[in-house]
Parts: sequence; C-alpha cells; structure tokens
Amino acid sequence: MTQLPPTPYLDHRRARKNGDKYVGGTLIAAHIVTHEQHAAALANPDLERPELCAACNGSRLHVHELRTRLLDGLGSAVVDILVFRCASCRVTWRVLPAFLARHLWRAWERIGEAVDEARERSTTPKRTRQRWLRRLRERAQMLVVVLAQLGPARLPAVSALGLDALRREVIVASGGLAKLVELAALVDHLAAGVRVM
Repeated sequence: MTQLPPTPYLDHRRARKNGDKYVGGTLIAAHIVTHEQHAAALANPDLERPELCAACNGSRLHVHELRTRLLDGLGSAVVDILVFRCASCRVTWRVLPAFLARHLWRAWERIGEAVDEARERSTTPKRTRQRWLRRLRERAQMLVVVLAQLGPARLPAVSALGLDALRREVIVASGGLAKLVELAALVDHLAAGVRVM
C-alpha cells in the first residue's frame, strides 16, 4: 500500500525555509494562561523556553531579545514577548503566552467578550466585532479535521458535529468561550496555522 505524503496543514514544523536556511516563527506556550504566569516567565525565561529548536531539533535556545506587543482594543496595554534564538541554526522563535491570540493581536478574554452576543457593551470596535461574529458563522471543516486527530474519546462532542459544523458550534462543543484559550493552544499544537477564530 502506498503511503501518502503528510498534508501541509498537519506539518508540525513551524519554521519557514528561505533559500537554504530557516527563518523561525511563532510558538505558543500552552501552559502560560495568565498574566501572572507570563510575568514569572519574563523574570525566569526557562518557564517559557522551548526544550529544543523546532527547526533543527538539536540545540537549546537562548534568550535573544524581548519585544513589546501593543494589544489592540486595550488602550495602552502592552505585553512583552520573549524571543529565543538557536545557537546551531540561528533561527529565532517568538513565544506567545496562550492567553494571546496568535493572529488577532488581542487577549482571548477580550475576544470572548466581544463575540458573546449576550453582552450589551464591548470595547472592541463594531466592525471588528462584526467580522469575528461573521467568522463564527463560517464552516469549520479544517478545525474539525484537526481536532479529529485526538479521536472521539477525547472530544466526543466535536467528533459528533461532522464536517459541516460552524466555528461557533466547535467552540461550544469544546467547552464554550470560557475554554477558548485551551482550545486555541490545542489547535496550534496539533496544526500551527489553523485558526480557531
């Protein structure tokens, strides 16, 4: 029987090749779910440091720099992000705490508040909120496929949804808006690049 090559969205390698060298990427620290845990990790980078370089799997990473990320929708709220560098292949990796959304420049808590239709007021701009609500009404075929890797015993409610499920249905079946941080970290671990929102 011929074995098919792995599909690109299931590739766990997050580094992008540029010519013959890797240029790095973003990793999620799934165990850092609060601002307090992240503050402790900034004081002791070993709490967020990846064990090995995801590009070469050979070297331990060292702290390269600290970048400041301005979070949209929170006024002047900023979060410092650790950037690590591999001594062997010289790839840099940004490590986001799990409470920050990878692509949305906001904390998952604020996103949950913005898309909670029971809330009357939200500090998120109206058009952004409308875009997120529209995204929740889209089909989540890729998200269901990725979560199906865990098997029906792990997330039976998601497995029962089928490929025509909407993003909102997947989020509700995974524990609702309160579990958005854990769901996003899990999806990123299984298939970086597949978005919950």
